[in-house]
Amino acid sequence: MIRTPESTIKQAILHPVEEIRTTALDYFSLSYTSDESLMPVVIQAVEQYGRDATFDLLRDAENLPQTEATVRWICDELAKDWHIEDVAIDNYCFALGLLLCKTRVDLLRPEMAELRSFPVELAERFQERIEMASWDWNTIWAALEYLGEEAHDQGKLFRKNLQLGERIVEALARRPERSDPVLRLVNRCYRGDEREPIQWLEPLLAELAGRMRIEAAIPTLVERLHEEDEPLNDACVAALTRIGGDRVVQAIAKHWPKGDDHFRHSAAEVLERIHTQFSVETCLEFIKSEGNEGKPWFPAVALLGNFVHEAVEPVRQMLKLNDVWLEFEDYKYRLVAISTIMGVRFPEYEQWYEDAREDYWGWGGPHDQSRVRESFDNDDDDLHALDDEDFDDEDFDDEDFDDQDFDDDDFDDDEEEGEFEDETSHDGALMFPIGTVALYGPDDRTTTKIAAGVILHKGAEPIMKRWVSTNILANTRVQEEMDSFFKQYGVRSVGMSEGNMGCPHEEGEDFPQGEDCPFCPWWKGKQGSNAAE
Repeated sequence: MIRTPESTIKQAILHPVEEIRTTALDYFSLSYTSDESLMPVVIQAVEQYGRDATFDLLRDAENLPQTEATVRWICDELAKDWHIEDVAIDNYCFALGLLLCKTRVDLLRPEMAELRSFPVELAERFQERIEMASWDWNTIWAALEYLGEEAHDQGKLFRKNLQLGERIVEALARRPERSDPVLRLVNRCYRGDEREPIQWLEPLLAELAGRMRIEAAIPTLVERLHEEDEPLNDACVAALTRIGGDRVVQAIAKHWPKGDDHFRHSAAEVLERIHTQFSVETCLEFIKSEGNEGKPWFPAVALLGNFVHEAVEPVRQMLKLNDVWLEFEDYKYRLVAISTIMGVRFPEYEQWYEDAREDYWGWGGPHDQSRVRESFDNDDDDLHALDDEDFDDEDFDDEDFDDQDFDDDDFDDDEEEGEFEDETSHDGALMFPIGTVALYGPDDRTTTKIAAGVILHKGAEPIMKRWVSTNILANTRVQEEMDSFFKQYGVRSVGMSEGNMGCPHEEGEDFPQGEDCPFCPWWKGKQGSNAAE
């Protein structure tokens, strides 16, 4: 078995053909490499082939680790007075700005966003990343919870939400010692007709497990590859790639025999990005196990992505059988690009290379670049939205929210009579419908969650609504929504807790019954069934 040396693949980043340059770079960037010697090669390619012809290369370089020297080069470029009326040059500056927005925070300075050619559209997210570096765990976690609540309320996840979520996850991942509660949430099964707020966070939790390199999460992440939930699936592929190693390959091999094409496609993506000898050998075994009547397409493509010479022939044969399928054209050109880098030739190579060149490697011909900044952060471009057929009225009735989103302890009789202070009654008796407001937070001083309830009559189950935010008591939007919630049910009197009643997490849901909350150590022995007598 012949594997192409990584030094050869790295050198191909300087190849005269752009498609071959990006193919070589993808080998490293898609595997989340830690090799700091790669970005200088990308910079060399930019300077060698021109700023107006390297936008795609810079976009593919986002996952590469930066150094003080490479950041200095990026800043020097953005400090220049470029002719941004030229779309290609404008996109070049935007790609550089995006690179800084992915660079590890300790290499960044706030004033970098003030450089002459730094895209103004990126300034807020750039500064937010730097600011988040100083947040404590509880503040960042509250921001993540609020994001899930917002997605649940909107019934969709906008691109800007996901981008904010990625920054939150990046900040949380800097605390690997807090991996235990993350693992518990990743391992939970959020299934049913309803879509709970936490379910919107599943892709971000999977990404967080990957960034924290939580090996104990591997079985769950691989299991989730069977599910046809695209955002979650993509997040699990990325997480498994980040964790990497032969334990991931072994877990995939265990599921492979019973996996359908959907699972195998996703699993093969992971195998393609884990560049170990065992990963390569496993792909070869999968190809052999399919036999002459099988479909070794997915493991063959994964093997090709590892730049193994033995992958060329099986991919070539399958392309010949399916060459009338337009969907396979990209794979044909990918085979040509990788074969060019490896120095491998096959009977159709010259013709297929010419086809790729004439077809502009799948672009179909010369095309004008669109201006990236014009379509950046378009709120209408939601990544996932629920259609009417995804749920009906029964999915979101009062009982569902009472049972699944809240503990009975939130509003029990003792709390109504003893811990709430009536704000509106004239004679000391609460008047129905009654509104209740309970505060929660990671300690007794910081409030991050408000749970509001409406009790229509004596003995009635409360109608619940809750909000989560980092500075929730000063959040005017929350105040307006709570006021509207109470007015909707004609609330006549309101009782509110004097302070935080406990932490914002649920016993038996977010952590085991009878144990202390692992997220909020301040409440140890002070709340729930584990409270000290």
